Amino acid sequence: MLEEQDIQAVLARTYAGLRDGGTFLFDVHHPNTLLRYEEEQPFVLDEPAVSYIWTCELDVPRREIEHHLSIFAREESGSGLYRRFEETHTQRAYDPQWLTDELYKVGFSLVTTYADFEWIPADDSAQRLFYVAVK
Repeated sequence: MLEEQDIQAVLARTYAGLRDGGTFLFDVHHPNTLLRYEEEQPFVLDEPAVSYIWTCELDVPRREIEHHLSIFAREESGSGLYRRFEETHTQRAYDPQWLTDELYKVGFSLVTTYADFEWIPADDSAQRLFYVAVK
C-alpha cells in the first residue's frame, strides 16, 4: 500500500469486519529502517545454492524505498550453473503517530505499538513496529 488513502481504506474495512472487542494486529517498518537500508547497502549473500546482490533507492520525502535484487540460484542439473532472477520491491513507511491516529479515526478504541518482535513499547530506535488495535 503505497498511498495514504490505501492505508485508510484497509483500516476502515478491517474495523468494519471485526466484531466488538476484536483485535487487529499488523506490523510495518519504522521509517528509520528505510534510512538504514539505504545507508548500509549494498547487501550481498553468497551461499553455495543461492547468492544475491540487493541495492536500494530511497525517496526520503515519501518514505518510499525501491529494492533491486539480482538473485542467482544454482541449477539442479549439477552443471554448476546459476540462473539469474531480477526482482524489484517497493515499500513505503508511514509516520508511526499518523498510523496510530488513523486507527483511532476509523473507530478503534485502544491502540498500542510494540517494537521488534518483543512486547516492549516502540520508540524511534525500533526497526519494526507492531500495532495492536482493539475494536
